[in-house]
Amino acid sequence: MSFKAAVKMLRRQSNLTQEALAQQLHVTRQTVSTWGTGKNMPNLETLHVLSQLFNISLEKLLSYSIAIRALALIIFARFIDLFHGLSKLVLVIIFLIINAISINFSNTSYSAAVHELVNDKKIQKLSSLTQGSISLSQILAPAIGVAFYSTVGFDVFIYFEI
Repeated sequence: MSFKAAVKMLRRQSNLTQEALAQQLHVTRQTVSTWGTGKNMPNLETLHVLSQLFNISLEKLLSYSIAIRALALIIFARFIDLFHGLSKLVLVIIFLIINAISINFSNTSYSAAVHELVNDKKIQKLSSLTQGSISLSQILAPAIGVAFYSTVGFDVFIYFEI
């Protein structure tokens, strides 16, 4: 289920209008509307409040995301040798899409779970540090991945990911 569908469903199950939900979250009704249409996503603090309001465990969502990523990687590693030429590229693209979705979902769930554990007074500093580390990892990860891949080869690289 997409985030926009989940927000709509949970809001309706709780008999809340967009205006009522917006008031509880200290945002505008238009902001809630953009979540419902998928045009925007809530920030970390608002996601935390939403999880508490609707009594949703973000840790469960994180576990599911990791399991899906691991399963996709195992299937990819098992069947990659059965494909040749362009069909191998299609399999790689499918895996990369699944992996990217899973990683983004995991990052959001992880951030929200950490938010639940941290003192509210330190959330802004944590958010800043998190954004900085994400930026640094997005810069370094491709370079490290390419260096590791060129050093050990494809088979070891894939098994290392598993």
